[in-house]
Amino acid sequence: MAKPKCVPCLGRDVKEAISAQIGGVAIQHTLGQIPDCDNDQEIQVCGKAARAKSERQVFMSTCLKGKHIKGFSDAPRAMRECSVEWKEKSR
Repeated sequence: MAKPKCVPCLGRDVKEAISAQIGGVAIQHTLGQIPDCDNDQEIQVCGKAARAKSERQVFMSTCLKGKHIKGFSDAPRAMRECSVEWKEKSR
């Protein structure tokens, strides 16, 4: 099931409090552009999307999964091998 899309909003009481503390035409304009929440005292803030992985991160992930690491003692060796492979590939 898909997550519902987050819609940022401010309740009317929150907007009034901001307006009373800061005031100004620019603030009024900005607050007017933000949708009202259903609850007058609600603040709905949406997080930003995760950054896309770099080519190196994708390569290292694939490489390490291919090494079938069986514990912490195998990890450093596999990381070194994958790093060498990445350096050779990226030249």
